[in-house]
Amino acid sequence: FIPVPIKAKYFVLGYTAIELFSGIGRFAGDNVAHFAHLGGALFGFLLIKLWNIKRPNNFY
Repeated sequence: FIPVPIKAKYFVLGYTAIELFSGIGRFAGDNVAHFAHLGGALFGFLLIKLWNIKRPNNFY
């Protein structure tokens, strides 16, 4: 829950930066696969780009 409204693209950029920092940092007691989250974010980004290529934006 974020008390201030922000655009999704800025949230995703911030979340990705936090995951990258956490994946490199190796903190004690942290049993989260941070690079798996980054892989999912990359896959989602590529999937959106692929959908935009195959589907024209002229929806009426």
